[in-house]
Amino acid sequence: MSSLLHFQLLPKEHVASAYAIEIAEYPAEEAASLENLIYRHTQAPHLFMGCYLRPTTTTNTITNTLTTNNNGHDDEQHHHHHHDKKVFVPTQDDLIGYIVSTQASGETLTHHSMSHHDPAGDSVCIHSVCIARAFQRRGYALRMLDAYLAYLEKKKDLLCPVGASTTGAGVDEHNPLDGGHIQQQQQEQQHDQRNSLKRVLLIAHDELVPLYQRAGFQWVGKSEVSHGSDPWYEMKYNLKF
Repeated sequence: MSSLLHFQLLPKEHVASAYAIEIAEYPAEEAASLENLIYRHTQAPHLFMGCYLRPTTTTNTITNTLTTNNNGHDDEQHHHHHHDKKVFVPTQDDLIGYIVSTQASGETLTHHSMSHHDPAGDSVCIHSVCIARAFQRRGYALRMLDAYLAYLEKKKDLLCPVGASTTGAGVDEHNPLDGGHIQQQQQEQQHDQRNSLKRVLLIAHDELVPLYQRAGFQWVGKSEVSHGSDPWYEMKYNLKF
């Protein structure tokens, strides 16, 4: 039996499982605390995506419940067959990875943006891209990044509304990303281009730079952020308009 990847916004009940992966895969001085992950999920559940493993008899298939990938191709991201009527409801035991982010204003990552969420910010600041050790080196991290960026491309104008509140997640976290399931508080809410998301930022150690370059990120340079003993390098992905 082969396996299929399923991406959806992470329910709050699964944050503890994400934390278990976090502390297993990051050095102690770099790993986020459970409190930090809970804060990020509470403030920005629309930016906390889980990667789940779903058993299937279909070979070499990945369920991307979003759109085509960020370079416009869908040859690596296949959808369910129309005859498959089963609805997959992942449990925390199915979680094998995740991406968690918050929003910030400005074009660079700072110490402040690493620990705060600005609901009106125009930058998505990725804090963790993590796959559990047993599932690494299978291309899953890149597939997860492709799915995440495709989601941001599709939803960027809805995720950052004018006058956003600190609780304005804008997404039903219990529904998969393929349906969009954006819950607008006002049906005719106006969106200003200046307030839409413009970019995705992250910092990485040098050995992971090639992974992010394959996902479409550009090298910016050495980051001012100090987190642990090794240097960090900032990378940027400009969202398409």
